[in-house]
Amino acid sequence: MKRINLLTRIYAFLFCLLVLCLLLVIDTQKEGEELADKVIRLHILADSDREDAQRLKLLVRDAVLKELPCVLDGCKSPAEASALLQGNLNKIKQTAETVLKENNCFLPVSAALQNEIFDQRDYDGFSLPAGEYQALRLVIGEGKGHNWWCVVFPPLCLTSAIKDDETVLAVLDENELNFITTDKYVIKFKILDLIAQIKKKLDAI
Repeated sequence: MKRINLLTRIYAFLFCLLVLCLLLVIDTQKEGEELADKVIRLHILADSDREDAQRLKLLVRDAVLKELPCVLDGCKSPAEASALLQGNLNKIKQTAETVLKENNCFLPVSAALQNEIFDQRDYDGFSLPAGEYQALRLVIGEGKGHNWWCVVFPPLCLTSAIKDDETVLAVLDENELNFITTDKYVIKFKILDLIAQIKKKLDAI
């Protein structure tokens, strides 16, 4: 009888532990999705891994990052930023191609605003968890080279003081800022990375 009671308690404990783990996963996924809905990434793919192709990619990056503050000037919401980027895709594409031509490169550049699954990325002063984000995607030539990531909205990569930037503060709440700027959420980042890897495998089927 005592053995049965002990087993019952063990099973009850394991069941409660499983429920708590599931609740943590669900809550973490919700947090990740809410954060991703407020962020627009920048993804630039080089033509190849040749040294000159990688150098051109960085020149395109610099030119686009210089132009984006003008495109998104006064923007206060992800929806507004998305609409402005969509309406300026040709302008951004032309900026990239102009830089290439100035450096004797005549490869085409494609520009699109689309959803992509990103791995966890660590930047200067903050980290973004893995997940599906909307991204401004620029592909130079065949786009088979190493790529470059950043964040264009809110301007996390364009400001040195994230927690003092008016646009950042208007878009992300205190919990979200702490989530991406502190190292307290290692387990949640791991969970979101696992979810992203599962999504990638399902998309590949």
